[in-house]
Amino acid sequence: MVRKWLLAFVGFGPLLFALGACSGSSAADDSPETASEGALVLDACDEGAIDPGWIRTEHKRYADLGLTVRVGTMGSGRAGDVLYLHGFADRFDNHKPLFDRFVAEGLRVISFDLPSHGETCGASLDLFDFTELAELAMRVERDYAGSGPLTVAGWSTGGLIAVRIAQGITRNTFSRPIAKMALFAPGVDVKPVIAVSDATLTRNPHPPHVAPPKPASPALRPIFAGELVFNSQRSRANDMPAMLPVLLFTGGEAEDAYVHTKGEIAWVSDQRAHGADITALRCNGGYHELDNEPEPMGDDVRSSAARFLVGGDSVEGTSSCERI
Repeated sequence: MVRKWLLAFVGFGPLLFALGACSGSSAADDSPETASEGALVLDACDEGAIDPGWIRTEHKRYADLGLTVRVGTMGSGRAGDVLYLHGFADRFDNHKPLFDRFVAEGLRVISFDLPSHGETCGASLDLFDFTELAELAMRVERDYAGSGPLTVAGWSTGGLIAVRIAQGITRNTFSRPIAKMALFAPGVDVKPVIAVSDATLTRNPHPPHVAPPKPASPALRPIFAGELVFNSQRSRANDMPAMLPVLLFTGGEAEDAYVHTKGEIAWVSDQRAHGADITALRCNGGYHELDNEPEPMGDDVRSSAARFLVGGDSVEGTSSCERI
């Protein structure tokens, strides 16, 4: 906790990092959420909660954390479970096409809204460091675990959390070892941004977003913004385990406004040099939200990820994503 406060005051906190946000307006626009609305203590539970209908949802109480966490599950799980970690200002039901593809391949999806996100309420995101978020992910997985292998998928900030889990930031464990991992533009080399919009996240004119971004700006969670920068840096100073197969997707260098694509590719090269088993696909021209990009790129990303997680170790390039 002391480290988080120090990070905020030495200058990381004020940086506006908006990884994984889904918005129809910029972060500078007026928003119903303000910094005074639970920025450091509590996020109120939304009485007008959205029921997406296509995924089974439950509000799980973790009293010791001061959280009521919205959890979603779907699929039969004949090929095992995939735990999906969403991005900053995101919510898990913004990714229906990806989840549908996972389920079509036989995976059972487990996901949840992070603190201050979606319909999880209670203690603010600013009160959790990355280790604590990793431990929350592990608790959710253990509480909702099915059978078969466990795989982990994460986008943007969620991808960075997945990386840091693999790098051993917690002594806690999932119900079983991670068999594989899929990372979509993970935040291993983040960019500072001052505005977030659909136009910069995806070229899709009608992305499957359920609600406006929450939190509307990283400035509303400045301590977590510091955690994000710190862990982005630490992800480059620590090794991925050699026995964990990973598939990583990047977008275009100029087109992805939220992470440095060149930095992601350099991270892959460095990790490979230290023995990591990472396959990478660069989707040239792709924006940050790769799984919701227009076709054929969106389908290429979703299909490649799902096939990889269920056992396809050999990943070839596609019409829109080249292997690097």
